[in-house]
Amino acid sequence: MLTEAQTHLLRWIRVGSLLERTDTTGSGSAVEYVMGGQMVQPADIAALEAQGLIETLGTWTIRGYGYVRYGLTTFGLTVLHIHEQGEP
Repeated sequence: MLTEAQTHLLRWIRVGSLLERTDTTGSGSAVEYVMGGQMVQPADIAALEAQGLIETLGTWTIRGYGYVRYGLTTFGLTVLHIHEQGEP
């Protein structure tokens, strides 16, 4: 039986996607997180990590895009979080 938090997490990641959209300046002042087609606040991501439902497995940057690999610890799955890097 899944907990309410696990069910909520699965609803968010219907297609296994977690995306971060930043404003056109790349400054990161207007950041939106979208998971499974629904808006997610940064506090939601932090809450999922605090509950042990997700964990950061690795981060890297390739050609101006940042990548974060999250592990969905209770399900044995991973989600790739991709975001555009700001200008230096």
